[in-house]
Amino acid sequence: MSIKIREFPEIDFLRFVAITSVVIFHFTARRYELLPYGYLVKGPPWNLGWVGVNLFFIISGYVVSHTLLKSYNAKDFILKRVTRIYPALWLILPVVFLGQYFIPNSIFKDRSSLANLLGSMTLVPPSVLNLQSIINFDWLTLVLWSLKVEMVFYILCYILFNFFPYKKIVFYSVLICTLTSILLIITLNFNLNYINPIEVVLIGLGFDYLPWFVLGMLFYEQKILRENKRLMILLFSAFALAISASKNNFSSDQIAEFAVIVLFVLVVFRKKNSKLIKLKIFQVLGFSSYEMYLIHQGLGVPILVFFIRKFELTSAESFLLMTIITLLLFLVSLYISKITLRLNIKLRKLLL
Repeated sequence: MSIKIREFPEIDFLRFVAITSVVIFHFTARRYELLPYGYLVKGPPWNLGWVGVNLFFIISGYVVSHTLLKSYNAKDFILKRVTRIYPALWLILPVVFLGQYFIPNSIFKDRSSLANLLGSMTLVPPSVLNLQSIINFDWLTLVLWSLKVEMVFYILCYILFNFFPYKKIVFYSVLICTLTSILLIITLNFNLNYINPIEVVLIGLGFDYLPWFVLGMLFYEQKILRENKRLMILLFSAFALAISASKNNFSSDQIAEFAVIVLFVLVVFRKKNSKLIKLKIFQVLGFSSYEMYLIHQGLGVPILVFFIRKFELTSAESFLLMTIITLLLFLVSLYISKITLRLNIKLRKLLL
């Protein structure tokens, strides 16, 4: 099954940019102390690659708006999102489990428990699963925290879709995000004991990232529906950056996050997509970015560290090996994405 240029090639290009950014972060600054070349890559720009996740959130908001408009009802909408998330998850996580456990000297071996595997395959947050006192749960691979945030956003849209048409869904998403963002900015900056528990709940549900999703929805309205949302886009950009600065103090992090917003605007709001954006290599790798997201850290990092230690590689040799492993993982992800595409289609037909 070939992967063709899809309806929004600029979005697949941005997916490629996002996953490349995240992969570089995990293979450099995130684990710099384990890498011979770590002393070269522990600072900017390597340590800012995590902002690729924020780019993924904006993309999700953009795509969800499109999905809402193309869905017949709330059930149709949620099945489209769920069948995109879970088949790949169920296919890949057992492989990550085995890899993390059996690769010699794996730095993630402790995460590869059967409880973590089964819990992670539901995407129910470990904090919720740990409310019982029998088994202790954690994410099998740390990247799954962002999928929890994605699912909360999907569920919010699903609930709203049961009662309202598209325009009202966007309106109430904006309203909810405004209220929760203001609450978070207040609680993160002031020690107010009587409302701090609200902060814990909101952050636990991932509402500190909700402005990024709403930004995606507003960008969709501006670009596709031709509505003037410029002031709203500026407001929710401010919310997103203010919450980030409130959690971590103002730093280069917010500059990098602002750059993500600017990049999205520059790519999506071009009057005509460039040949670069439409290059097949970027399209297919963007298409398989979800599968790459699931495997790159849990498998790629232990494999890299294993070979570095076994053969006592130099900085140059280990950096070259990291590049080779990254390219191979992209190829594996592309192959897996073709399988999961078939599974998604079959599961969607079955459920509908």
